Amino acid sequence: MSETFKKLKKLFVRNTLIKSAVCGLSAGLFVAGVLLLSIKLAALDINVAYYVLAGTVVAAVATLAVYFIMRPTDKSVARALDREYNLGEKVQTMVACMETEGGIYTLQREDAERRLSEVKIKKPTFASIWQYVLVGVLAVALFITSVIIPSRFVPSNADPDYEMSKAQSVSLRQLINDVKNSDLNEDVSSSVVQSLETLYVKLQSAEVVSSMKNSVIETVKSVDSTFASANSYVKITNGLSATENELLGKFSVAIVNGVSSYKTGTVINTIQKTEELFTVSEEVINTKIDEVVSAFYEEWQAQTSSTRTVFLDNNVIDLGMALYNSEIDSEDALFRAINDFSTRIKAVSDNIKNGGTSLTVLDMQVKTACDIFASRGKTVVGGQSYNCIMDEFIRTRLAEIFSLKISELPSNSEVSPPRPSDSVGGGDENNNNGGGGGGGVNLGSDDLVYSRRHDKLVKYSEVINEYNNEMLERVQRGEATEEMAEYIKKYFEILYTGPDKTVSNDN
Repeated sequence: MSETFKKLKKLFVRNTLIKSAVCGLSAGLFVAGVLLLSIKLAALDINVAYYVLAGTVVAAVATLAVYFIMRPTDKSVARALDREYNLGEKVQTMVACMETEGGIYTLQREDAERRLSEVKIKKPTFASIWQYVLVGVLAVALFITSVIIPSRFVPSNADPDYEMSKAQSVSLRQLINDVKNSDLNEDVSSSVVQSLETLYVKLQSAEVVSSMKNSVIETVKSVDSTFASANSYVKITNGLSATENELLGKFSVAIVNGVSSYKTGTVINTIQKTEELFTVSEEVINTKIDEVVSAFYEEWQAQTSSTRTVFLDNNVIDLGMALYNSEIDSEDALFRAINDFSTRIKAVSDNIKNGGTSLTVLDMQVKTACDIFASRGKTVVGGQSYNCIMDEFIRTRLAEIFSLKISELPSNSEVSPPRPSDSVGGGDENNNNGGGGGGGVNLGSDDLVYSRRHDKLVKYSEVINEYNNEMLERVQRGEATEEMAEYIKKYFEILYTGPDKTVSNDN
């Protein structure tokens, strides 16, 4: 074999290796780039070693495949040389007759060798390699693009960037205006508006989601605190229920049931819904207070001349003890209404002790005390019910505006807690509807259930609000049929208000 031919063949081998390497490297970069770009756009988190390994394997396989296809053989090199340098198939003939001896074959080989030795190797032109350059450039461009484009993946422990959107800004301003234009007491309204205005200012400078959430949660706590301070019924009813007086226990239940009558499973996310629920709540409050006041008056009428003062005095003592234990300021409206009622029935007792025997007069005095208290009590308790509904409205709207779950917000049990257990005695011992006693209250029970949130056994009555909120969220997400949603609504309505006339019960 001609030495010149061998050298030229090595040159072809080298060029083929270069081309194969370019093709393989381009294929590897292309695959790695496609994988990396896809991973970033799909917001996935995959170890970099995987797509580097994939690119490397593809590059190696592609290099070997291209070289195998384009590998230079003696015949292909001879054909290329004849074509490139116009040698008239001399080199091909030399290769074909390499093993053949004879004068003419020797002369042909010598002539081919001479012609090859005179060949000046041409440098490759762009026209002959442009496709390799293009493939390489495209592969590199794709890979660089995939590296530059930021990943959409957000680690679970990462804190995404936050900027208050136009929609959130408008919605928060609307919420503030709703509170300003509501029927809240001026002091309460001003305090709540101030909390919301502070939130608005904070969110304008918030840069991450955690900062936004913390600001919203702190605002909810502040709003809850404002309403809790404005509402005295919680502490007063706790004081009333702590007595062993059955009438006062029923009175406690009547107030709490009336205030909580808005809890019917309805999502309170508009000011219109707030007003609608308050209208219904007022009716329930009026009915329940009338019922308990009528029960007091009827029990008074059932007394004899020897038990009237004992009946009145015992109620005066229990009312005084309940108010004292509540630690509510004596200027509070509900405190004053109850205290005034206590003062009036004490005056009746004193009248009897001082010789007043006219039953007509005594009845009129007790009836007047009951009527005055009923009127004042309805107004005061109605106002505190409105506070609870507005608190629920504000919490719900803040959660909706800033995409928080209700379960992420702090509990508002200090504003509207579960009802106190009605265990004053004298009730229906056969009440098995889950209530705390005989007064018709059905707020869960004192049975222990496991709470995942608290990771311990707790009283059902302590977690019913959490369960209600969770079910409301699921209904909103469409996880229940309309029929099932209605059953859920009635279930919690019964737990909150009892199976009385405020709840339709076809069974």
